[in-house]
Amino acid sequence: MNHLEGDDAVSTPIPPVLAGSQDPLLEWAVKESGAELALLCQGSGDGVQRLVDGRAMLAGMHIWHAESQCYNDPATLGLSGMRDLVLIRWAKRQQGLLLAADNPHQLVRLEDIARPGIRVAHRQPDAGVSHLLQSLLARHRIDAKQLRWAVHPSLSEDDLALAIRQGEADIGLGIEAAARRQGLAFIPLQQEHFDLAMRRRHYFEPAMQRLLAFARCERFGQRAETLGGGMTSVSWGGWCTTREFLFHCCDHRPCSMNVSYSRRSNLRDSSARPANAETSVAPA
Repeated sequence: MNHLEGDDAVSTPIPPVLAGSQDPLLEWAVKESGAELALLCQGSGDGVQRLVDGRAMLAGMHIWHAESQCYNDPATLGLSGMRDLVLIRWAKRQQGLLLAADNPHQLVRLEDIARPGIRVAHRQPDAGVSHLLQSLLARHRIDAKQLRWAVHPSLSEDDLALAIRQGEADIGLGIEAAARRQGLAFIPLQQEHFDLAMRRRHYFEPAMQRLLAFARCERFGQRAETLGGGMTSVSWGGWCTTREFLFHCCDHRPCSMNVSYSRRSNLRDSSARPANAETSVAPA
């Protein structure tokens, strides 16, 4: 990907759209918080492009970079030219193998997807999980050309899980929460980071502030516990509650703006920084 963009490039109003990858808790929180954001979840790569083009206010992404062994690096994504870029860590989720509940083929490890006759569900090429899958195949020396791929790509996490539940595929890579929602078996492989990317000015928009405020309420925590699916920076079972902030800029130099939080109030500018937050903001 190569998206060179400055913070003065967008002069037209940005539509209140959340693009990019799917996260079940995020989708629910957007609706329940009254954030009034339209959802357009067509993969992490699509979300990044829409953010750069000014066709989305924020993008959800979980793109694995095998070379640096990290997620959502702005420079690797070509976003280093976006001087007002803000990233917020929304979730730490478990990625792994999704299987039919009774696991009729006795699949127990990644290498089993190469067994004859095993049908592999897959996502569109620019989806975040597709980057991870290609990395895992290379690490385990599995030739992707020799696999029996499902006829059509699944366009969301839930679609992939549903394809396995309905018998259209035997195995696929996806998040634990999607497996739980469809009653599938799950074999964890890797913890991932799901981040929200936006321009700095949109972080302070009412839509974003309503979403973040809702993510600190007890109801949100209860929903996260129900969905499950990973480790978090707090006690919720699968998602963090916006307590971990990653603000990235082109040269990664911190400036005077810091962010603090209150469990039940909106985020605000402050000279006090949360002890467990990683924060730096692009210089103006």
